[in-house]
Amino acid sequence: LAAARSFRREVDVGGRPIIVLALAHVATSPAARGRGLGAAVVRSAWARLGRDGVEECVFCTGVPDFYAKLGALKLAARDVVYPAGAKRFVDPSLFRVATAAAADWPDGALDVRGDGW
Repeated sequence: LAAARSFRREVDVGGRPIIVLALAHVATSPAARGRGLGAAVVRSAWARLGRDGVEECVFCTGVPDFYAKLGALKLAARDVVYPAGAKRFVDPSLFRVATAAAADWPDGALDVRGDGW
């Protein structure tokens, strides 16, 4: 009834490599909306933070209010760099969720080192 894809990804921000949990393809069946299932699958993905050296989750979204209510913070507008021919992010807002152990998010362009997710 609801699903989210999450996976470990190395990105580069302002020249600094960072391992992140990428969150993508969050969806809830129209008949099941309004029951908290989308929030549950997102929180389940975020529960992986703090394991295996992954202290933060980064994702783009077209529904920023949904993620803000769950505690995600919107990142300042920045350039996003893709390799030639890579798929790009579709949604306009970049968000981050991080553990207390995560360093501050650096300034600079976000090089996703592959397809957007």
